[in-house]
Amino acid sequence: MNTLIVYDSQYGNTERIAQAIADTLRAFGQAQAVRADPAHLISLRGVDLLILGCPTQGFRPGPVMQSFLGSVSSRQIHDLLRARILRRELAPGERLVPVDLAVSLGVSITPVRDAVNLLASEGLVIVAPRRGTVPYAAGCACRVQEMKTMPRAHWDRRPREQR
Repeated sequence: MNTLIVYDSQYGNTERIAQAIADTLRAFGQAQAVRADPAHLISLRGVDLLILGCPTQGFRPGPVMQSFLGSVSSRQIHDLLRARILRRELAPGERLVPVDLAVSLGVSITPVRDAVNLLASEGLVIVAPRRGTVPYAAGCACRVQEMKTMPRAHWDRRPREQR
């Protein structure tokens, strides 16, 4: 697992915690702690787990972390989701909820929706109005048209091994 920890620290406490987390996670794969810097774009390509840490000011992230969060583009989110779909971490038929993805990535829902729409244009996910979004793979038990027309209850009740 490739983990990236992006942090901002005023007095060094958050930096020490970020380094300790990275040291612990190295037992499970690659882990790197990087200080957020508005002057440099941090690539999320190949990242499986993104952890953010910073001091808060008025219950909000500080300006450096806000700048980082604003720089995370829908393309970076697209690359992250695409990699997870191709590695089958997001299994065919498993529902993708943009709000949950946005919360887990620490971004607003707009770049997540853009990324999902881009994935749909590539044929990696199926977007069915009022039914949700699911990853699609050529080996999936259901064809795209069946997925778009099947009742929502069928999606929710299929055994995990069929997804």
